[in-house]
Amino acid sequence: MADSSDLTDLERSQIETELLRVWNRLEPYADWTPSSSRLPSGVDTPAEVEILKYWLSLFEEEIDVVRRGRNTVVHSLSAPTEQLRGALAAGNELWRLLGQRLRTTDQPKATEWLFQLHRTGRPWDKKADEVDWEESAVGEAVRFTAIRFGTGAWYAQGPVVIKAPEPLADPAWTVSSRIGETPLMSGRVGHALAEAEEFILPVTDAIVGGVPWWL
Repeated sequence: MADSSDLTDLERSQIETELLRVWNRLEPYADWTPSSSRLPSGVDTPAEVEILKYWLSLFEEEIDVVRRGRNTVVHSLSAPTEQLRGALAAGNELWRLLGQRLRTTDQPKATEWLFQLHRTGRPWDKKADEVDWEESAVGEAVRFTAIRFGTGAWYAQGPVVIKAPEPLADPAWTVSSRIGETPLMSGRVGHALAEAEEFILPVTDAIVGGVPWWL
């Protein structure tokens, strides 16, 4: 029977093999530029070129994570297995999103949202539309753009960062389409914020913010 170290080595080897495979699929798209003489497979029309440009711009950091993971394997560099597993998950998700969008050929939809801090959150006994959110709002809302590239999530172009204009003991946050409207989503920050301390839009059910979505 193989011992735990053998199993760990086997798992890492499988991750490395899969990571190289997914990068080989991604590379023609990830390394494409508008000045390239040839288009990658499946990108033939102006609409598909625009989709590829969106993909490259929106997921630049995630693509770099996969690229660096691939380089770690190729050059036998030291890296935790969890890091390579994260790079592999990112690569698979990038491939899924690109393939899904190219099959539909619909242009990614972009919308604008407002990210706002509040002195207090929603009382547990009230619904979102029963709260006077403007009364608890503090500071200026941050406007950001989110793009629906695949199904199931809007990807915020960011990270989306807001600063506390004053000390806040137990602040909350909301995302809404415009000032005065019932928020699409809300939540507690989860800790106090000092004046000028930054808070990044978290991952939510509908919008992926400043937290890596592949982990």
